[in-house]
Amino acid sequence: MAVRATVLSAIGLASVGCITAAIDAWPSLLGVGAAASDVSLAGAIALTFVGIGVVLAMAGRALQGMGRVSQVYLLTSIGPILGLLVALAVVSSHPATALVGLAPFAGAIIASCLCVFPARRAYPGPILRDLLSRKIHSGLTREIVSTSSSSLIVTLGTVLAFQADRVILGHFSSVDQVGQYSLVAPMYIAGYALLNAVGQNLWPHYRDLKARSMMSTSVLNLDVLRSGLLAALGGLAIVLAGPSITSLMTGDTDVDVNSALFFAFAGLAIIQGIHLPSAMLLTDSGGWRFQRNVVIVMAVAKLILSVLFAPSMGSVGVVAATLASVTILQVPLTYLKARRAAAA
Repeated sequence: MAVRATVLSAIGLASVGCITAAIDAWPSLLGVGAAASDVSLAGAIALTFVGIGVVLAMAGRALQGMGRVSQVYLLTSIGPILGLLVALAVVSSHPATALVGLAPFAGAIIASCLCVFPARRAYPGPILRDLLSRKIHSGLTREIVSTSSSSLIVTLGTVLAFQADRVILGHFSSVDQVGQYSLVAPMYIAGYALLNAVGQNLWPHYRDLKARSMMSTSVLNLDVLRSGLLAALGGLAIVLAGPSITSLMTGDTDVDVNSALFFAFAGLAIIQGIHLPSAMLLTDSGGWRFQRNVVIVMAVAKLILSVLFAPSMGSVGVVAATLASVTILQVPLTYLKARRAAAA
């Protein structure tokens, strides 16, 4: 059932992207104007890539379920690096900013494809046919639907909070601000993807500790510290190397990107690193429901703040809105809930 829903969701996403491109509605939705000829193509490809990535990501989840988390970490860590390489290749061959946004999706798909081969070796036979034909008890089905729906809302809320920035800038700021955001955002996305790959290894680890009654608040606190320090290194890299990377991507050493934007993304990376272990601990049905409620409030607050900040602060304003909403409304509540779960 879960596999069928995933495949149907992927088809739906690709269809929405292509239909929107066919009626040439992407420029209006993104607020970039009808003259942006590559926007419709980029929008269609982006949603198609997301759909494909959702399906292919099941291979990595299967490997994690088998306990081969280190292999998944190694393979998925390649994705952000490939994404940056794709971005550099796109910029050097085609200056359209819209197509640069496809780079992270392409890198993630390649990394997911790399997970398919070891998953097939670990689970020989027609995997998809077996999963599609498998019967599930009705009680388990209800539990899966409940947990999956909460997880879906968390995912959608997070995507809305973090990926709506270009749309908001397109409507409430200027094309220049969209361009600055598009230049710096891939660096943050690459760093966050690496951090998230590490964090994904925590949930099976926490599951095993809880099963052996060895989970504690000290374990959680130590992981929060480690994750925060790792994210701080990534944030420092964004601040120090960001100007040089943007110059390399544009071929212009005098590119005018607000230096505050690098610091805003660095701060967001750090706060996300601090948050990640708590989120990975709250992956049971109750934890997902709690995260769902928190993410809904956070996403609404972020959108409101972004609309308020974008006209006067531009790209820095929308990132600051995300940083403020996550820091105030998501991180402390999730951490306190995770502490109680760790001590239980």
